[in-house]
Amino acid sequence: MAAKTARLEIRLPLDMLERLRDVAASEDRTVSLQVQHLLRQGLGTEEKLYELHLLSPGDRKILCIKHVRSITNLGLKAAKDLVDASEHQPMLVLCTSDPAEAQEAKRTLEEGGATLEVRSR
Repeated sequence: MAAKTARLEIRLPLDMLERLRDVAASEDRTVSLQVQHLLRQGLGTEEKLYELHLLSPGDRKILCIKHVRSITNLGLKAAKDLVDASEHQPMLVLCTSDPAEAQEAKRTLEEGGATLEVRSR
């Protein structure tokens, strides 16, 4: 029996396609979050997004990695790489439309000594 594959065709305005192309050139971690936002915007359901950026892991780096894993569902290596990279530049940990979720994640990471910033757009 041959497996059937479903094909979904999405027609987007030209300006949105250009924005998706620009997003695809950005960091891998943020691509899916930004594409989801653009698709919501294209469907007329734009929401305010809250981005949680890790500025510094603090003194208890292992605890920070543990919290990042629980928030993002990343594997150990990916979470460690994200935390290590945050020592050199701010790293996106969470992108959500729920401000309470962003604040809860921020509180959790700050308990471990991390320095964070919540940006809304």
